[in-house]
Amino acid sequence: MKQYSRILVMIIWMFLFLLIGTNESTQAITKFIKSEDGDIIECVDIFKQPSFEHVLMKNYTIFEMQKHEFSKITKTNETTSAVVHQVWQKSGNCPSGTIPIRMMTGKAQVELEQEQLTACKTEFAGLETYGNIYGARADINVWSVDVEPNEWSISAINIYNENGSYIQYGWMVSPTLYDDGGETRLFIRTVDPSHDIDCFNLQCNGFVQVSKEYAFGAALTPLSQFGGAQYEISLTLYKDETTGRWCVMYGDRLLGYWPPEQFPQFGSGVAALWGGQLCNKNIGNRYTTTEMGSGRRPSDGWGQSAYIHGLEVMDIGEKWRRPQDLHFNLSSDCYKVQTFEPMDGKMSAYFGGTASLQCCGISCE
Repeated sequence: MKQYSRILVMIIWMFLFLLIGTNESTQAITKFIKSEDGDIIECVDIFKQPSFEHVLMKNYTIFEMQKHEFSKITKTNETTSAVVHQVWQKSGNCPSGTIPIRMMTGKAQVELEQEQLTACKTEFAGLETYGNIYGARADINVWSVDVEPNEWSISAINIYNENGSYIQYGWMVSPTLYDDGGETRLFIRTVDPSHDIDCFNLQCNGFVQVSKEYAFGAALTPLSQFGGAQYEISLTLYKDETTGRWCVMYGDRLLGYWPPEQFPQFGSGVAALWGGQLCNKNIGNRYTTTEMGSGRRPSDGWGQSAYIHGLEVMDIGEKWRRPQDLHFNLSSDCYKVQTFEPMDGKMSAYFGGTASLQCCGISCE
């Protein structure tokens, strides 16, 4: 049986490599990496990524970020964010001049088109601030959560403009989108209602990736444990004043950006939101069992609840500061937010929960 399995794997790999030479759409792929979690990562020529298919991006020059002296968010003594990486990185790396793109399965593509993952009621719980927003950042601990089919759960940073468009960056779980058993994955999301755009990762033109180290949609590891070690990722969204590009950073690494040619109406943000969201398709029927954050209530505290740590916003002049006038933004009583002050004094909060008859409409706190 094992022999047949090896033969099948060899046939699949031979088929993939033959595609490179016979299919024009895959000629940009220079290497395949088979991850131990089952993902296949395509190393794609950086100038042949999806965004460059747009007419506005022809003859485009890749933006290389100038050196910025960003002050690092001070960590608590109990966090270990530096060791969070992506599973596929254990199996290889993409060469210079390419970017890693997670291959979407045919099943996931069909279900995405049929089910429309964005056509649902969005539940949310987080902290929000208003004003002229040129950047937002924080640390968010990562968890494995239960998610119903055709739904998703997100923990992220969001920046909104005055027209209802927004960019979103964090971790998510979506068995349908990724055709998996519910892995926790790094993601970005682009939402532009005026042009009927609402898509995850690189599924639609608009975002230019520059990093060869991280793949949007790839699984993160290790994950936080109840009563044990807490693992977090440091996330930053900010606008580069020189180029007008909205940049995405993972720790101190630039992953990519939204160029103004693709998102011209997104001059500055008017609001920033930190926290959790989930897609609820059980409206009027029953409470969804999809979990937000860690699935536990904020009142359960450290080692049990999801948290966001070190919330900061960026003003014009690329100056970072603690946000003022933070507001609780909750879609219902099913999901909560609770601020706390860690040892370093940074603005922080627990968030999340799971819907139930006990918690929705009746306080669980």
